[in-house]
Amino acid sequence: MNKGGPNFFHLNQDNHWPDFHRNNVEINRDGELQLRAVPRLVDKAPENLEQLTAPELPAGAAVDHSGSIFLSDPDNHRILWVNSCEDEDKPKVVPCLGSEGVLPTQFREPRGLYFHEKRNALLVADTLNHRVQMIDLSAKQILTIWGENGDDPEPKPHMFNKPISVSGDLEGNIYVLSREDKLLQKIDQIDQIDEAFWVMVQQSEQLNDPIAIDIIRNADKEETYVLNRKIGSSEWQIVIFTTSGLFKRKLDLEGITAPLAMVVTESAIYIGDNVRKAVIKFDHEGREIGQAVGFSAPVAALAATGEGELIVHTGDVNNPLRLVLETGYLTSGEFWVGPLQTESREVIWHRLKARTGPLASGAHIRFYITTEKPEPGETVRDKLFSERSVQPLDATDLYIPDIKARYLYIGAQLGGDGTASPRLSQIKIVYNYESYMSHVPALFSRDNETRGFLKPLLSLFESFFEETEEKIRNLPMRFDPYTAPQELLPWLAGWLAVDIDQEWPEELIRRTIAEAFNSYAWRGTAIGLRKALKTYAGIRAHILEPIRYFNLWSLGEVSTLGFDTRLAAAHPQGAVMGTTATLD
Repeated sequence: MNKGGPNFFHLNQDNHWPDFHRNNVEINRDGELQLRAVPRLVDKAPENLEQLTAPELPAGAAVDHSGSIFLSDPDNHRILWVNSCEDEDKPKVVPCLGSEGVLPTQFREPRGLYFHEKRNALLVADTLNHRVQMIDLSAKQILTIWGENGDDPEPKPHMFNKPISVSGDLEGNIYVLSREDKLLQKIDQIDQIDEAFWVMVQQSEQLNDPIAIDIIRNADKEETYVLNRKIGSSEWQIVIFTTSGLFKRKLDLEGITAPLAMVVTESAIYIGDNVRKAVIKFDHEGREIGQAVGFSAPVAALAATGEGELIVHTGDVNNPLRLVLETGYLTSGEFWVGPLQTESREVIWHRLKARTGPLASGAHIRFYITTEKPEPGETVRDKLFSERSVQPLDATDLYIPDIKARYLYIGAQLGGDGTASPRLSQIKIVYNYESYMSHVPALFSRDNETRGFLKPLLSLFESFFEETEEKIRNLPMRFDPYTAPQELLPWLAGWLAVDIDQEWPEELIRRTIAEAFNSYAWRGTAIGLRKALKTYAGIRAHILEPIRYFNLWSLGEVSTLGFDTRLAAAHPQGAVMGTTATLD
C-alpha cells in the first residue's frame, strides 16, 4: 500500500473496497458504499390495504411493451388492464375477453399471465380449463391454445392439470407450470411441446409443491426458477433448471412461509409472502436482503416493468400497486476494515477524511477508529464498535490522535429511515503528516502535554484552509485547458486571445483553447482559414488557390523575342497627314 507515494492512501480503489467486511451495506453502481437497496412503495397506499384477505392461490400480472398492465381476476373469470395511453389508473375489463366458459376467449379461474413480446400476445393460464390461451392484444383474438384434458391421473406431455403460472425466455419459448401434477413444460417457438425438457424435469424429481415460475432473461445465461415447497416440509426453496430442463441447483429460503408470487431479475429475486404481507428481496444465493419499504399487504402476483418497477397484484384487482426498485433502503448497516498498514513498521496516524456528499434527511453515519489490535478470541468488529472507538455522529473529517502504531482499524455504522441512505464514495487516510506544528516556536512543542493540546487545535484550523491550500498546490492545473475549472475557461481563452462561444460544448471550448497557440502559426493560410471555418462556422470548407497553378512571364528570362515571343500587330500611333489629319 502506498509504495513510494505520498503520506496518505485511499480505501476505494477503482470503485472497489478491498478487504472490507459489510453487513447490510452494498456497493452501488457508482462504487459508493450505501445501505442495501430494496423496493419502495412511492405512491400513497389505498385505505384498509392491510385488511385484505390473503388469497389461497396465485393470480396473474403482466406488463406489455407500452407499459399497459394486465391482471387476472380468477373469481370473476376475466382479465383486466390499465391502459398506459389513458390517464385513468383504475383497471378495466379487457374487451372481447372473459366470462366463464370453455370457448376460446372464455376462462375458468384464469391465473398466471405472461406478455410474449415477439408475438405481441398475452398468455393466460386458464386453470380450470386445463389449458393456456395465447391472445393477440391488437385484435383481441385467439392465436392458439395449448393443452388437453388434464384430469388424467398419469401426467403426460401436451397435458396440463390446472396450470397456474406461465413465463417465457428471450428466444420466444414458453414455460407452463401445473401445480396439481407438479409438472413444468416447455413450448418451443413453433408451438410444439418440448418432450425432452419435460422428461428431464420429471426425472430430476425436484418438484414437490411448485407455485410460481420465472425466467432470468440474460443473453449470456437463461435459467428457469421454480418457487417450490420442500419435500416433507413447510419451508420453501427455489429450484433452478436450465432452459433445456437440466437441474442445476436449489436455493433454500429462510423466513418464507406462504408465497404465491415471484419475479427474477439479473440482480435479485423478489418474492411475495402472505404471512409477512411483504415483498421480500433476495440475492441469487438465496440470502434475504430485506423487504419493500412502505408496503404491507397480501401478494397474489408480481410483474416487472422495463422501467425499474414491480407491479403488485394484492388480490384486489381494482388496486394494483407499483413498487419502485432501488429507492428504499434498509434502516441500519455497518462495515469495517483492518488492519490497515503502510510499508513502514510504525507510523503516526493523523487523519481520516470521508467523502459522503450532503446527507439526506434521516440518513446518518458514525465512524469508529482504533489502533489497538483485538485480544485473543476477540473479533475486529467487537474491538471496533465500542465506546472507546466511537466518533461524533455524522462527522466525516476526523483527527486521529498522534498514536504511533503499525495498524489502523476503521468501521462505520450507517442509518436511515428507509427512504434515504448515506453514500460514501471515498475514505482518505493520512499519516506521518507535517502539520502546522512545524511552524510553531519550539517553546510550544517541547513537552507532550503542550503538543497534545496544540496539535489537535492546529489541525482543526488547518482543515479550514485545506481547500485554499489545495488550490495553490494545484495552480498549474488551472492553466491547463483540459484540467482548468469550467468557470475559468473564458478567462483562459481571453488570455490567449481566443474567441469562444459560450454556447459551445465544454469539450469543444477546451480543445479550441488547447490548440490556440498552434493555430497562430497558420493564420493567413488556407489551412488556418479551413480550421477557423470548421471551428467557428461548423463548415468543412474546400479552399481553391488558382494563383498557385500559374507561372509569371518575364521577357528575356522565361522567353526570347523573335523565337517563342513576338510583338502583336498594331495600327501606327499618332497622326498621318492626309489620312487622320488635315493641314489647316
